[in-house]
Amino acid sequence: MGKISVKTYFLILLSLLSVYFLIENISIGFIYVLFTAFSVITLQWFKSNFYKAAYLVLLSSVLAGYFLRPLILVNHPELFKYTKIAAATDIDTISRSLYFALLNLVLISAAFILVVKFVPDKVADEKKESNYLLKHFNIINLIIVVITVTKILLNVFANTGSKIDADRDTTFGFVLRFLSPDLAFYVYYIYLTKYWKKLTIINRNLVLLMIFLTSMSVFLTGSKIFLALFGLCFFLNFVYNNRQIKVSNAILLTTVGILAIVFSFAMAFAVKYSGSKDTMAVLTKAETYTNSRDYIALGDDITGRLSGLDGQIAAYIVQDQANKRVEDALKKSFSLKELTLHTIDNILPKVQLANSPNTGKAISENIVGFSSDAMHGGSLGLFASISYTSGDLFYLFDLALGVFLGFYFVYTRSIKNDDLRFILFSIGGYFIIRLVLSGNFDIIFSDFTVEWIMLYFYVQVIGFFKL
Repeated sequence: MGKISVKTYFLILLSLLSVYFLIENISIGFIYVLFTAFSVITLQWFKSNFYKAAYLVLLSSVLAGYFLRPLILVNHPELFKYTKIAAATDIDTISRSLYFALLNLVLISAAFILVVKFVPDKVADEKKESNYLLKHFNIINLIIVVITVTKILLNVFANTGSKIDADRDTTFGFVLRFLSPDLAFYVYYIYLTKYWKKLTIINRNLVLLMIFLTSMSVFLTGSKIFLALFGLCFFLNFVYNNRQIKVSNAILLTTVGILAIVFSFAMAFAVKYSGSKDTMAVLTKAETYTNSRDYIALGDDITGRLSGLDGQIAAYIVQDQANKRVEDALKKSFSLKELTLHTIDNILPKVQLANSPNTGKAISENIVGFSSDAMHGGSLGLFASISYTSGDLFYLFDLALGVFLGFYFVYTRSIKNDDLRFILFSIGGYFIIRLVLSGNFDIIFSDFTVEWIMLYFYVQVIGFFKL
């Protein structure tokens, strides 16, 4: 059986979706055909696989955030996520939202492609630094082990970082910012795939242990992405290196990926609602979750978590209802002033400059329907968020974002260090995915900034000690 790349896999999936929706609903199917044609054409414009990989992350994110959800909503409009705003959606609003998503994607893509095409391509020198993570294995792992263990202990004994505990201790919450789990996963993914044969038995066991502990540090917070984060490394590595896999393996990985997502959702649900950290109680709750859902319910749970399409639909419904209270509240939290203040608040510990709820909280209160004291954060996806920030000038935001992404990856491509280049590529890729699926600019840009600051700091520490 032949081999396929992630690009080919993506285009096949998009083509299958196009055929499916052309049969289900011609107007929706036509949008999928446009998305497919646009993807095929624009992917051919990149000579460098590096930039093509970054662009494919953007396309895949839009597919996940906006073009998978109709698999549920088209035939089950009553499963619309934001029931406070409306009990159900309709085909016209779904179609309108998909068109707007595609328009925004075209604008962001155009700016990204122009930057890549017209900025001189600073390819890293052939005499590039290699084996960076292997050379500095001791100091790198000392840093990661200390911080990861500290985070787990703070969560277990003080509930620091727990998403659902209103009484959680926030005194040491800033420690969580010292090392993001995705950054740790990027490092250990490189050890696992690039340096595995060069590691000693002890170091191999340490790598496996730390992958488990890093997953646990995410899992204990009640997050649904504790497995998906490490799976993300495989996706980013495949597009980064333009790897090909057998069709049979691609089908197997797809099946395993779906099962892993279902498992992640079940376990995260169990952690949230079991009311206990006892292993058996959590497993029992997880079993109850999966037994109570058919494939439609599970599909709704998973695709509903990818908030982009539902968020865009909600924004249109609020607009059509002329709900000024909700609209004004969201526009205030998404204003450039408040976004800047919230971003600063998130970067600097114990600082409170903004006088409005952050974007996630504003959505939780006004769109989801949670009370102001509930420990919950919502999201509307990138394009609805852009419309609340920029209004009718959304296209300027799109172009600025495309330019920013273009220059980020132009810079990353020039990095001489192989390992750091992949880490920076992965940080940028995850930034795109989070931005498209969430659209909570204050949280995402602050996390992105802190991650860069901490990575720079750790590189300097590693260079100083050279252990």
